[in-house]
Amino acid sequence: DIFGINHRWTEEFANKLIERNYNLKFKILMNPSSFGKRQDKIVRLLTKAGLDTVGIGVQTADDQMLTKIRRKGEGKEQLKDLVKSCRKNGVLSFANFILGMPGEEIHTAAKKIKDLLDEVRPLVMDCYPYVLLRGTEIDIDVKEGRSELMYDYETRFGAAQSVVRHFYTSPINLFNIFKWFLLHNPSGIRYRFSKVSHVLQLMGVINSHKKSKALPIH
Repeated sequence: DIFGINHRWTEEFANKLIERNYNLKFKILMNPSSFGKRQDKIVRLLTKAGLDTVGIGVQTADDQMLTKIRRKGEGKEQLKDLVKSCRKNGVLSFANFILGMPGEEIHTAAKKIKDLLDEVRPLVMDCYPYVLLRGTEIDIDVKEGRSELMYDYETRFGAAQSVVRHFYTSPINLFNIFKWFLLHNPSGIRYRFSKVSHVLQLMGVINSHKKSKALPIH
């Protein structure tokens, strides 16, 4: 699910795609710290091979929660570096967050994500309400009282939508999206912005998919 665990394989993969010149575009999923100090070099190489979108599993803007979910070292500075590398190489950066994890004060967590987005400015983003998966370690902790799911699904969904709305009502972010599509995928921007209902739903102005994840823009 996360691309490029083996750095040597990743470079071999990219170089062989470049050699074969398939003229294709592809998307990968990464963590903010993927590839470590070699991240910029590998993103640049993958871009030559056809990479045009990087999905970034950020999850939370709270350092303590990152440690709790075993994502220590995946914080703001790592995200800033990855978004900067994507921007420099013309790659669409797509940051993803989760709200309402056990033990998380949801309104504070939402504010931290909004502040992080205002500072780092990935090109697009989405935020999902936390869903407890049966049989996982966190599920067992909640059932046995070691952790608490503090908010119902409706509250988690509403908080997640407030983050999405905050991002997509920013003129700066909308301009950045328009500029990227204009330079790299003009047919895509014509399609997206012609779908007025889709854009309004994305911004939370209308809410026809209340029980499902918010729709990504790309």
